[in-house]
Amino acid sequence: MGLFERDYNVITEEEIIAKDRVIKEHTPNPDHPELKNSGYYRAQPKAIRHHESLFPNNFLDVEDLQDAANLKEWNQRYIDFISMPRINELDIKRFIQANRTYHIIGSIMKNYRFGHHGAFLFKEFKLGTSYTADYVLVGDSSNGYQFIFVECEHPNYHITIDDGEFGEAIRKGINQINDWKDVLNADFSCITSEFKKHTTKQLPDEFYRFDSSRFFFVVVAGLRADFTNKTYRLARKLKKDSEIDVLHYENLYDLAERIIGEATY
Repeated sequence: MGLFERDYNVITEEEIIAKDRVIKEHTPNPDHPELKNSGYYRAQPKAIRHHESLFPNNFLDVEDLQDAANLKEWNQRYIDFISMPRINELDIKRFIQANRTYHIIGSIMKNYRFGHHGAFLFKEFKLGTSYTADYVLVGDSSNGYQFIFVECEHPNYHITIDDGEFGEAIRKGINQINDWKDVLNADFSCITSEFKKHTTKQLPDEFYRFDSSRFFFVVVAGLRADFTNKTYRLARKLKKDSEIDVLHYENLYDLAERIIGEATY
């Protein structure tokens, strides 16, 4: 159900000992051990950062963004892969899953103003019994939790038509998202139940009722060459009117490059 081979709901005795040591090393005033300096979060074991988050096995660790050489290598592999002529959207999702390059999807949050207090990624997220979102991103901020539902469509075929109008692939993605919106409005409890499967902690209020101002949607389809000025104009209007953003797969590369070395998603 999670993103990783390890279950971060369980931590070892060694990791607990290491955490305690880090707390002592990063507590400026021993009389107030709850006050820690800014180095505490980064110095603690990776497993502890996951374990103490709301969704341990779906947590996007910002420390991973500091490994610039590794991220650049995988970003290049991604852009080379999506340039292959016969791949489809399932191939791209398999690439991301097999190589644990979740930062590529997580980078979508750079287009929004949340996620800097915590970021999470869910794949194949169930919306009731009828629908599945390819990905759901959850970002925390001073304004609480907000959500991005992502639909991946074909990278090569039926993206736009001759004059730049949305083609079958983009229209299919938009229709899928409109179906998701109906579910969110009609039966939000099924969304709450799905999130509960991924945590043993109490969910915040934002996970119990549908507030449309906290929900955003993304269709990813095609490549840069498929998009004309008219396509971008239609995409801007769609985002303004419906909170549905239309991106191509090379946009994800651009965003994934931007987050390298960043302190947050």
